Amino acid sequence: MSVTDDLKGLDIAQLISAPLIGAANAQVSLATVTANFIQNVGINQDGDIRTVEFKYEDRDETGAVVKKKVDVPLLSVVNVPNLSVKTVDVAFSMEVKSQSTDKSSVESNTSFSAGFNSRWSPWSCKISGSVATKSENTRSTDKSSKYDIKVSARDDGMPEGLSRVLDMLASNISPNAAKKV
Repeated sequence: MSVTDDLKGLDIAQLISAPLIGAANAQVSLATVTANFIQNVGINQDGDIRTVEFKYEDRDETGAVVKKKVDVPLLSVVNVPNLSVKTVDVAFSMEVKSQSTDKSSVESNTSFSAGFNSRWSPWSCKISGSVATKSENTRSTDKSSKYDIKVSARDDGMPEGLSRVLDMLASNISPNAAKKV
């Protein structure tokens, strides 16, 4: 079988597209993680933005100590997961070596013996001989292939849309005097 025959059975389009489709599906999963985090951590069951209350002391215009509090959107103080697939590298190499093992051997032996002896002659003769041959052929084939996929992901920080929403919320944050109980 020739090298071109070995390569005919490969679906190159599938070898290239499968990792790319997998990376696209991974990106959908990563975006879903981010959306679920915002829904589960940043928004309560009523649809309101979850806030964190910070209490501190400050001085008013007269110099008196006043207790104050500020409510900050929770999403502005926690790291929102935002991973995304950035690169997908597909490397394919195929090495075909002709190395299948096929042994054949032929062995043959022949021997003969002849003699001459006569009652009327004082002479006698005896001849013997043998012939042996051995032949062996070896052929081997080895086929191997290598398929590497490398996917890189990184956190791109906060998406622009979420950043703008948090900026709008932050513009409405102002310290309030704490209620005395």
